[in-house]
Amino acid sequence: MAWYSMWLFLWDDVVEDSAIPSAANTNTLRVEWLHEQALKYVEFHLGLSASAEEPPPPTKYCTLFKHAGAPLREACTVAERVRFYAALQEYMECCEVESAYVRRGELPSTSEYWEHRLGTSSVNTYSALGEYMSGGHIPEQLFDTPELKTMWFELNRHIVTMNDVVSLKKEIVFTNLNTLAGQSLTRLQGKSLHSLVPIVINETGADLDAVVASSIEILRISGENIDRMAERLLAMTEHDPQARASVEAYVGPFWTNLTGSYWWS
Repeated sequence: MAWYSMWLFLWDDVVEDSAIPSAANTNTLRVEWLHEQALKYVEFHLGLSASAEEPPPPTKYCTLFKHAGAPLREACTVAERVRFYAALQEYMECCEVESAYVRRGELPSTSEYWEHRLGTSSVNTYSALGEYMSGGHIPEQLFDTPELKTMWFELNRHIVTMNDVVSLKKEIVFTNLNTLAGQSLTRLQGKSLHSLVPIVINETGADLDAVVASSIEILRISGENIDRMAERLLAMTEHDPQARASVEAYVGPFWTNLTGSYWWS
């Protein structure tokens, strides 16, 4: 997991301009090309590519995934690797959406923000590797249940909300966020506003205290929903001791991550 985490933070930090096709002559095309090539590289090292030839990495740090992919190929089922790859695709697609908003100097609506922020967080990529990290294999059909899908969603929403609220002071240049509502977006260029609280203020006109309070309520609801869904999942496997043990090991890190986001955000 250390190799994957390093790859996630570093893979696109150093882009060799000479490697980018001349046709990719805009920021949008550069990002799209970079993500496309990275996904080909990841797909190959997860053992999911139809090609027997290793594709060239688009950046020098992208090669870190070679070290992450080897143990995943060995320990994970094809279904696990496909699930992980799909989460990585979502991550990169959502990064492109976010980049487009930033380049245009626009703020999305709250619903639009959640649509891509739950991808750019990369939390789902870790949830997809939950079996690998917990050392078990839960019944495949559980991944199609509303209970497990809700756990993925709520953990993601919880971590994003906690991060956006706690990092507000260091990411926002405004001395008074309550002045954000109604301002012309042209006056906001250069400010780091692509975050939950300023987006909600911009859309609703609510004051800072009210928006932060509603964000804290999201944290409470997410925690309760994860508890409830975990209980239901465990009940589904009560007559299968091996499956129940795997589910217990799988859902444990969800609670750990909730606690961790409180301590480390």
